[in-house]
Amino acid sequence: MEDDLALLEAGKYRDYCYKQCLKMCYYLQMVRSREVLQMKVEFHQDDNKNIWFTYASDIHFRHRFGRDGRQKMSLTEVDPTRLAKKMKED
Repeated sequence: MEDDLALLEAGKYRDYCYKQCLKMCYYLQMVRSREVLQMKVEFHQDDNKNIWFTYASDIHFRHRFGRDGRQKMSLTEVDPTRLAKKMKED
């Protein structure tokens, strides 16, 4: 895929926005272990011809598995009562 500047100079704004979405999805996959399956995004172009990402909605994702084959879990996904029982057992 062409670099960002080449896409903008060629007037391929849709391709540029798509590439930015891919970068965001890659970041979420690497940092939060979430694979984005579908999302609606909004970009706007200002008077200086800069394109800005402004909004994402209806984001559908699935959890990715870690390198050891187990599913990574965030703190918000952990059941507090189950966690408290496990801590008492240890």
